[in-house]
Amino acid sequence: MDYSRFVSWGSVGASVKGTSHDAESRSCEDSLVWDSFALAEFGERLIVVISDGAGSATNAEVGSKLVSRSLHEIVKNATSSIRDLDTLSEETVRSWFLEARDLVRKAARDSDGLIRDFAATALLAIASETSAVIAQVGDGAIVLRADASAEFQIAVWPDTGEYANETYFITDEFVAEHIRIAWFDRIDDLVAFSDGLQWLALDRKTQKPHSGFFQPLVDAVRKSDIEPGSLAPSLVSFLMSEQVNSKTNDDKTLFIACRLPATS
Repeated sequence: MDYSRFVSWGSVGASVKGTSHDAESRSCEDSLVWDSFALAEFGERLIVVISDGAGSATNAEVGSKLVSRSLHEIVKNATSSIRDLDTLSEETVRSWFLEARDLVRKAARDSDGLIRDFAATALLAIASETSAVIAQVGDGAIVLRADASAEFQIAVWPDTGEYANETYFITDEFVAEHIRIAWFDRIDDLVAFSDGLQWLALDRKTQKPHSGFFQPLVDAVRKSDIEPGSLAPSLVSFLMSEQVNSKTNDDKTLFIACRLPATS
């Protein structure tokens, strides 16, 4: 493939409060951090982190923000000198989550609280010019596509635990056992979302993405006449629409990234 025809990732993302949180006067407990940048020797790099604070955690909002920001910074620093993401070991990827967990533990200790008060899930995606790594603890999911002619595929199925409405958190004592990691070849489209959207976007029976959900999202980014980030208000409107809220009352985070073709 001629990589030179791509110049950058076009991306847009948003988090909105669920209607159940409105009713309970709670804030949005999802957090999204992403970055796309050029590395002089290695080309474009994309890093995305989504975290969803546990509904039972007293500091869920703080916990999700701390997890997303910490994990993003850890990963960016750790991979800035790495050309091929497929050379990363499971042990290395797992260590990033454990390092982020240590930072949450410190924050809990500094506030005289417990680490479980900051419980949150964690979704991570890193994409380079040649490969991608997806890792996560808990629910929510990341869907990928190699190119416009390929099918959408889920990277890691949401880890919903043994019982209904149960999941795992980066703050769990035995979190190392629940870090799911997957490697992929080069991708051109990536859509990440928190658990508030997962059953609109995924088919439980087949454990596959609903292409009808994802195709319009990537089309909106690829075919827009404006900078993709300017689509954020429209994305927020979609997430807050009756169409979506009639099917889920949870907080919702949605992030879309596509490699855009060169215009000159």
